[in-house]
Amino acid sequence: MTTLIAHLERVLAAHPPLDLGAEHPDLRPAAVLVPIVDRVGDPHLVFTRRTATVEHHKGQVSFPGGGFEKGDGDLLACALREAEEEVGIRDVRILGALDQMVTTSGFRVAPYVGVVPSDLSYSPQLTEVERVIEIPFSAIAERFGVREVEWRGASVKSYAVEWKGVLVWGVTGWILRSFLRHAVGVGG
Repeated sequence: MTTLIAHLERVLAAHPPLDLGAEHPDLRPAAVLVPIVDRVGDPHLVFTRRTATVEHHKGQVSFPGGGFEKGDGDLLACALREAEEEVGIRDVRILGALDQMVTTSGFRVAPYVGVVPSDLSYSPQLTEVERVIEIPFSAIAERFGVREVEWRGASVKSYAVEWKGVLVWGVTGWILRSFLRHAVGVGG
């Protein structure tokens, strides 16, 4: 875990993330946290399964995050606020930022990578988060790739990973691709 964290910290410090704000001023800014937690020396990434009642991305697996609000100050503050509100993640050590992504639902998403305490007890916001999911980094690195995904009655290709019945795809798949490129130099 320490090796991965040290590597990510170095690589992300040297990587000025792509900011799509000027290119897409019409899109709503949002931010997510890509949380890494140490599970007995094995890093895991933390995801949420969104409820069927949220406005956007119903039932999908995503990183904790959401739309920018006036009181946030900046996108990093937005990611940290949302992670705390959605699943109770606090005391995050930020390693850096990944390139911004654009969603089909009209958001410009800024992903931030951070380490969360291993003794953290999740407290999901039940109106937004159906469940919290931890996936081992090793499983993501082994299984990640392009897949056919059924979406709105059509088959689409997406960067994705499936683990124990959990499918991560869409913009979260693209964020994972960026994360893997920085973490281990792969990602499709």
